[in-house]
Amino acid sequence: MYEQKNKTIVKVSSIEYPDYPEKTDRVRGELPTCVFTLEAASEKETHLDVMVQVDPGGSIPGFLKNMIQKGWALKTMRALNGYLKNH
Repeated sequence: MYEQKNKTIVKVSSIEYPDYPEKTDRVRGELPTCVFTLEAASEKETHLDVMVQVDPGGSIPGFLKNMIQKGWALKTMRALNGYLKNH
């Protein structure tokens, strides 16, 4: 995480986690790029810029990708807003 006056940049990446090891019968996606940039727009408002690149690691039908990405943005922004209200 990088912070400067009125601006915070959070970079997220894929990790290996021992409690969830890779399995030969499953495909694991990668998250090559995920950057959240939060910048104060006013005392009560924050400008949010999100850049995400996902590699699903396999072939996924277009309609399924569209279903996943359609809900992702709103759910993520609501979760981030809830987190920021409490921290």
